[in-house]
Amino acid sequence: MDNVVQTIINDIMRSGVQKYKCNLKPLGRGHFSTVYKHPEDDTKVIKITTADVCNDGYPIFVDYIKNKQAYSIYPVVYEMHELQDKNDYPFNISVSERLFDYYELDREYQDKVKHMFGALMGIDDNFMIDAIGDADLISKLFQNYKKRIPYNWGQLNTAQCLELLEVHSMLYTLCSEWEPNWGMIPDIGGSNVMVRITPEHEFQCVVTDPIACGDIFHVNENDEEFIA
Repeated sequence: MDNVVQTIINDIMRSGVQKYKCNLKPLGRGHFSTVYKHPEDDTKVIKITTADVCNDGYPIFVDYIKNKQAYSIYPVVYEMHELQDKNDYPFNISVSERLFDYYELDREYQDKVKHMFGALMGIDDNFMIDAIGDADLISKLFQNYKKRIPYNWGQLNTAQCLELLEVHSMLYTLCSEWEPNWGMIPDIGGSNVMVRITPEHEFQCVVTDPIACGDIFHVNENDEEFIA
């Protein structure tokens, strides 16, 4: 375990999640989490989730990509911990590679990934919402969506197209698994697609946290749409 992570975990265990104050430098905040600069390694970040942890889709995504590291479209996650403090209050903490905000890059660097970024932004977040709980219909919608090739794909090479198809496959796989009053939907927005700068100074788009989950579409047991 990363030494800094171990210290953070110890501090949270002592203070409790609700009273914990992190003294690391924040790099960005989301609905559930805050990402901090790793104090000992400029190539890494530490992500701490303390809000509405049970509805955070990030651990599900991290579990999915464990065996998908051949795809550059996914981030490198070095470690992930799902824990509870002394009051049984849940929190998550992870260490991953440091990536960069597309919108904060210089224009010349944005141009290197703009077609892939545009293709990812073109994914319709609603392409399976109307098919909640119907695996066959979800599959059909997914196949139909793949046929509607975004115009950006014409600017992508073969490897990039395969990466983009993998993202669609990931979304289909994760978002087709529903339970009563709980499920997942695609959540690819500008803040969930970042940019990797390799040691060779290559620029690659990376999907960082592409699903939202929870009681997104509440269904009562008496409703026809109830998922058994």
